[in-house]
Amino acid sequence: MPVSSLGYKLEVQRGPNWLLVRIKCPHAEKLELPLAEELRALMQKHFIYRVVLELDELPRLSSSLLEEISRVQQWVKEHDGMLRLCGLSPYNLQVLRAQKSEMQHASFRNRQEAILGQYYPFQPR
Repeated sequence: MPVSSLGYKLEVQRGPNWLLVRIKCPHAEKLELPLAEELRALMQKHFIYRVVLELDELPRLSSSLLEEISRVQQWVKEHDGMLRLCGLSPYNLQVLRAQKSEMQHASFRNRQEAILGQYYPFQPR
């Protein structure tokens, strides 16, 4: 179910024990916040504090968006939940790592790995 917001859309799915949120924003530099407040409201509405943010459709990870994700991370921790990111482009992954954020350890290639909490490198058969 898509949820319209200011400058972005949230595509929300509910999985077993997880809230799966894909952020769609073709122009990240025009992203208007408060994303954290919207995510907080979604978690409260669904009574789920384990969230996977799918960021594969974001062209650039801005500092303001990273601040919002950090706010969500703090709130999730207060509720003994879990926040994981997936689908970051190589550029966005570098941006995340450069920020020295604890979220860099919660970044996975795809939704399945994020839910399982495991990273499976490509291995030859």
